[in-house]
Amino acid sequence: MKYFIFIVVLVLSTALSAQVSLGLVGGVNTIDITSSQVKVPTSQVKDSLRIAVVDADYGFHFGAFARFQKSSFYMQPEFILNSNKTNYKINATKTLTTIDTLRSERFLSLDIPVMFGLKISILRINAGPVMHIALNNNSELKGLDGFKSNYKGATYGYQAGIGFDFSKLSFDVRHEGNFSKYGDHITFFDEKFAFDKKATRLVASLSYKLYSSR
Repeated sequence: MKYFIFIVVLVLSTALSAQVSLGLVGGVNTIDITSSQVKVPTSQVKDSLRIAVVDADYGFHFGAFARFQKSSFYMQPEFILNSNKTNYKINATKTLTTIDTLRSERFLSLDIPVMFGLKISILRINAGPVMHIALNNNSELKGLDGFKSNYKGATYGYQAGIGFDFSKLSFDVRHEGNFSKYGDHITFFDEKFAFDKKATRLVASLSYKLYSSR
């Protein structure tokens, strides 16, 4: 809530004397995850269960942006619906029999980056914080004994990158880092598990300006 209040106050104060542009944005993103695995408890002492990240498919995003520019400096808050899919390898051992299977999770989140940047001719350089609000999680891990998804609330990170403006069209490429470990929504028997690495994303977007005050 404090994050939203800060955004509203900052936007209102900046908009009073800035050029305002509004538009739509969409694109693709890919998550970089170093393969790692976690060992989780089972209801039987002799059994074992290991979960490893195999890969993450390309994700898609779509939303809206507002840009407040004064001279060469600008602030750009965005509201983006983002969808991603992650694939896991499940190694389950039961009574000396080991079975490997592949399962996946799909995530839907509302991403709110607030970018601060410098515009030089058609080139833009920007960076800023981003908040991810969990909306929905469809997980094939639900069939595993003791599994529970704690995919809710908000997580935080940062984005930095460059963009190019061509009249009403803009193209952006950004690197995103996160402050939480990947997979920390996974719990087994009420114990939280997370993979070692904090995942990063490469985000590519194409935006179209619908309105400009000048």
